[in-house]
Amino acid sequence: MRIFTGLAAAAFLSLCASALPAAAQSAPGAAPLRVNADVVTSARQGKGVQGAVCVTQSVFAPGDTIIFRAVVSDANGTLLTGDQITQRGVKVVVTTGEGATIPLVYEQHPPPNAPVPKHDLYFAAAYPISHEHPTGTLTWTVTATDSAGHSASFVPIGQAAGVAVLQIVAKADPASAK
Repeated sequence: MRIFTGLAAAAFLSLCASALPAAAQSAPGAAPLRVNADVVTSARQGKGVQGAVCVTQSVFAPGDTIIFRAVVSDANGTLLTGDQITQRGVKVVVTTGEGATIPLVYEQHPPPNAPVPKHDLYFAAAYPISHEHPTGTLTWTVTATDSAGHSASFVPIGQAAGVAVLQIVAKADPASAK
């Protein structure tokens, strides 16, 4: 009986071990796209709140410009090349909680004429905040879709739980800062 139990245990462990590689692979039907995104300051209307351009920031004021950036990768996390993006017909759009839809453009950053040692390719778009824009939390999501109908979305960490991820605040009166 002891031998039978030992053989049964060995067979069970062997079966489980052979199933492990299959479980580690992508599940059937997994989304063939992944999208990651962030928000940075703009170079278009002067320096951001932190005093520099293209710096990750979550607080903006009316009159500022928010830059949404995104990268799209395959199901394994490998970034798609420009050719793959074109072949697959990948489109990326930001949707804000107030209903704005902002198409992102895949291009070189910083622009080719900027005298920097390295450039990168990713999706980006500017979102100018009007001077009349109300203050408060601005929710946003990024969705990537391809011509085959696949899609993937990015929601900032904490936003689904109600954390104020992107804030629009009133600009301080320079006279009151004295």
